[in-house]
Amino acid sequence: MRALESIGIFKQASPRVFANTPASDCLRKNLPGSQWGIVRSILSVGSGQYEAWNGLLGSVQTGKTAFDEMHGCSLWEWFKRNPEVWTVFNQGLASFSAINAAITNALDWSRFGVIADIGGGIGGQLVDILNAYPSCRGILFDQPDVVAQALAHDRMEAIGGDFFKYVPEGADAYSLRMIIHDWPSPKP
Repeated sequence: MRALESIGIFKQASPRVFANTPASDCLRKNLPGSQWGIVRSILSVGSGQYEAWNGLLGSVQTGKTAFDEMHGCSLWEWFKRNPEVWTVFNQGLASFSAINAAITNALDWSRFGVIADIGGGIGGQLVDILNAYPSCRGILFDQPDVVAQALAHDRMEAIGGDFFKYVPEGADAYSLRMIIHDWPSPKP
């Protein structure tokens, strides 16, 4: 705790009693702007991702994905086998409030009557857009197990499916965020 105090993460309120600072408040679970979910998903023992860091050197040497080598399956298969870990991961993605706000504010979304968020997780980004633009409706599209945990919004329809097979039709804009980072390169 003293080491974290020395870099401003906590402050010592009295001898042997520590308190949060703005830097540690973002790690608290139920506060606006909390990053608790994503930090827990990536850095907690048992999350799968934390353990995969042990395979980094082998990944660099062989070109194989460390996660797959460490666990014998892909991250997405790991999530299916460990639904409680998947729930925390999805909560973490929904908590990217600074990114959500930047995307919401970067475009005049009101020109789109229906916005489809493809691979949108539990809907954090889409809900942010819908809250800012009351004239819009939304389609949240992700795997059925994910949209089953979707945030509630009266102008958002959650549809479960596989975007490698199809995407819902009828939207005026399609948003794809943080979904193409782990696809293999096409073979020539």
